[in-house]
Amino acid sequence: MGTLQFSLGTVAGAAVSVWHDGTALPLAVVMAACGVGAVTLRVWARAGLSASAVA
Repeated sequence: MGTLQFSLGTVAGAAVSVWHDGTALPLAVVMAACGVGAVTLRVWARAGLSASAVA
């Protein structure tokens, strides 16, 4: 789990570096994308747990 987090942090940092334009917008976009991804995975995992509990 730690390796996955470290790897995703590296990818996010690289994305901010590539899109750097002197403003905070690239950082905000990457942070928003990570947040949306986290919520999406949480909802998906929770739905999977609920479906397996019913079966």
